[in-house]
Amino acid sequence: MEEIQEKAVRVSAVVVSHNSATALRTCLQALERSQDRQQLEILVVDCGSRDESPHLDADFPNAQFLRLPRHFGFTKARNIAVRTAAGGFIFFLDPEVEVAPSTISTLAAHLESDADAAAVCPFLFDPAGQPIAGLYDLPTPRTISRAWRQDCFGEPRTVLATGSPIDVEHAPIAALMVRTYFIKGINYLDQRFPHSWADTDLCFQIWRASKKIRLLPEARAVWYRDKNAVRSLESGARALLSSDYALGAAAFTAKYSGLLAGTRARLGLLWNALGRALGAFLRARDVGYNFSRLSDLLSGRRLDGTQREF
Repeated sequence: MEEIQEKAVRVSAVVVSHNSATALRTCLQALERSQDRQQLEILVVDCGSRDESPHLDADFPNAQFLRLPRHFGFTKARNIAVRTAAGGFIFFLDPEVEVAPSTISTLAAHLESDADAAAVCPFLFDPAGQPIAGLYDLPTPRTISRAWRQDCFGEPRTVLATGSPIDVEHAPIAALMVRTYFIKGINYLDQRFPHSWADTDLCFQIWRASKKIRLLPEARAVWYRDKNAVRSLESGARALLSSDYALGAAAFTAKYSGLLAGTRARLGLLWNALGRALGAFLRARDVGYNFSRLSDLLSGRRLDGTQREF
């Protein structure tokens, strides 16, 4: 009986959550309204949340909750879910994203009919109905440092919300459906990127395999992205996230451009962090955050479960 049920699973939705109970509830309610719900498996990985997230399983008995004792980073959490998943497609979804009822079936149908596509993503809108610019070209060693300083990969691509599928290089893992066998074929998401850059690495792996990531304008989702969420954290937690992002950038550069390029990238990021720390000291503004980030970078601290800030 279990075997028949497993074969019926078409898509496994993987939602990784940390202290986001309100958004997670809305996200799961939207998933429960999906077309062909009986073919959808919902896997929620909770990363040591201290809010109401660990108690939501009573409200969503048809979702499977996997609980980690600490926040090991999103990459490990996603890999745990993928190893558990029964679907032929993995739909990575952030708790802040609310899908339309037809979104998942539309994405899955396209993957079933398009052999060149390894991944597909929906068109993301903000709560006011405005398109969200979240599509970028893959970074190069020259743009890595800018990505850390500006928290983006440069100017996002402008796409229309109507028309044929659009090929993109880098799509946000906030809402991305990938063939399960492709993820397993690259030995899962690279845990050298415990929290940041694993999504970029996945997109690069797809590009290197001569496969496509396609944006489907007819598939819609709303992204309740809180741009101030990180700023509301304590300075130590913000510093650790920034350090993790910078170290991930250097590791990404080393992986695809060589050890020397990776070392140069890390030294450049350290130099930038040192300059910011000195500037903060002279201005007497945000000193704790900047010096904590510099210390984390020097010691190589990542968001990997050993930290106390989360």
